[in-house]
Amino acid sequence: MTFSPDIRGARSLAAAAVAFTVLLFAQRVLGLQGGVPVVLALVVFALSLRSQDQVGRLLAVALLVMFFLLARLVPGNTAVLLIAPVLAFLALRHLALHRRALGFDRHLGRLVRSLSAGWKVYLPRDPQAYHVARVLVSPEGQTFFVGITPGRAEQRYGTPHVNWRDVTADTVRALAARDPGVVSRGQHVLWVVKPPRAQGDYETTAEHGVSTVIGTADELAGQLQAWSGMRRNLEQASLEPSPADLGRRVEAEAVQELYNLMPPEWEMIPNLLLASGGDADAILVSPAGEKYVVDVKARTDRMDLGAPRGDRVKSWREIHDQVRHAARQLQGVPVVWQPRARDTDFSLIGEVWCLRGGAEDLLEALETLGGADGGGGPHEVLGVAPDASPEEIRAAYRELAKKYHPDRVGHLGPEFRQLAERRMQAINAAYHKLLG
Repeated sequence: MTFSPDIRGARSLAAAAVAFTVLLFAQRVLGLQGGVPVVLALVVFALSLRSQDQVGRLLAVALLVMFFLLARLVPGNTAVLLIAPVLAFLALRHLALHRRALGFDRHLGRLVRSLSAGWKVYLPRDPQAYHVARVLVSPEGQTFFVGITPGRAEQRYGTPHVNWRDVTADTVRALAARDPGVVSRGQHVLWVVKPPRAQGDYETTAEHGVSTVIGTADELAGQLQAWSGMRRNLEQASLEPSPADLGRRVEAEAVQELYNLMPPEWEMIPNLLLASGGDADAILVSPAGEKYVVDVKARTDRMDLGAPRGDRVKSWREIHDQVRHAARQLQGVPVVWQPRARDTDFSLIGEVWCLRGGAEDLLEALETLGGADGGGGPHEVLGVAPDASPEEIRAAYRELAKKYHPDRVGHLGPEFRQLAERRMQAINAAYHKLLG
């Protein structure tokens, strides 16, 4: 499809004319007789078919067969003497009428040879663009609508300059607008063929969505391949998430896991934006009304408030201050949760509780933290109604003793073991007060 349709017939006529010219030359000038001139003419004809597409080859073969049959019907070499000049005249006349298409075809052929393997060239959908534009598709899938126009070397104020008039950026834009596939995902390019006499290098310019390249076929091919490579890199970058994207994915998965494991009596508000700026990954509200502002971090290093700012993308001091600020606005307890940490630990760092562990560890730690003060009456501590029976009080006591025994939270760190001991003291005190 790289060759212009209008000069397809001229190429076929020229191939047949060359074959007959060789036959006539071999017979008349070289004096060759027999089948030697015919074989020589067929060899030259076969070589001339290499520059044509499939349709042009079929047309050239049909012409040659038809004129050979005509030559066999006419006695002597009279038919050969008549047919060869007629074919040559028709071919030259055809080429003269489509001389612009022939130049376009020549430039396009050089461009295709300069491109690497895997590039495809298609005719535009609009027949009016056949002589000035082609649609190129790179191996990476990038589409280019390329308009081609010859440049002319000029001197302006003593400086070499390239001028062109036939095809402009407006022409390329208008023709590409008629090709829906190019409009949606293609790039518009105007190639001004740099004449051999032009001097200097010309930078690629972009105006109103059309990139203008003034250069040779090799220079344009290099530019097209560079653009296509840039798209491949961008696509790979979109397929390969950045560290920030991975962090957001980890945080979203952790919040979802926490929501799935959360007891029915607990409440969660995910991804809450703050009026003064910033956000909270999750807000947890316990049955007793305690509110915890949880900020999920994909980082696995330990919280160190003494680390200098800028040591990482965001220092622990900055994270501490942001979580504390958000918790004050929401009137909750600030918590930083590191779900990807290998070890489990829950400790108070500055004014923020920092948990390293899974979603179950976080819920267990928050339940222990919420009831550590032992506030309220004995019924509130045990979570039973004021008119609860002794059996209900004993059952509630056994459940709480299993849940908040210090040995169960020993893996969360010494601070939480102390909290659990305080909680068990409050539970035991409430139980003995109600049942003696």
